[in-house]
Amino acid sequence: TRLSGERSAPLHDHESLQELLSLWIACGDMFFVTGNEGRGLLGTLWALEAAELLANSTAQVTFNTIIAYVLDQANLGPLCRNYLQRAAQHLEHCAEPAAYLRFQRLLGSLQINRGQYAVAVRTHAECAQLADQLGDDYGMKKASSIGKEWYEQAAAFSAYVVGKTPEEVS
Repeated sequence: TRLSGERSAPLHDHESLQELLSLWIACGDMFFVTGNEGRGLLGTLWALEAAELLANSTAQVTFNTIIAYVLDQANLGPLCRNYLQRAAQHLEHCAEPAAYLRFQRLLGSLQINRGQYAVAVRTHAECAQLADQLGDDYGMKKASSIGKEWYEQAAAFSAYVVGKTPEEVS
């Protein structure tokens, strides 16, 4: 049986909902990166629905913010603001610092899209500082193909680029 009335997500049990959340957090952004925004948005809407059914505030913050970003890209400002407000409301009840970091990073991307470059630079600098402070609690290692946390990857990249020109790095 379904967990809730007329929901559209193709899931039927608690375990399946949890699996969808885990998979979508780990790799859902690949649809957007590869240019398949339609499937990316549909999957994110399903993941948001699963997060709501499971009362998972952390995932609700993440997916509401991703949806807001996609809607902003489509010049749907009022809908974008609605999803950002929902994300901010769930953020108040979320104890996971990494959720705040994901929220801030996506806000920085929205600021860039809107031409607010100085604000975006500050936002991304704050995110980098917070990610360093979180250390192993950031939670990237479990989704990393190289088994490294964010601060470890950032440190390795920083060491790699020292003394190189932009052309040598690219």
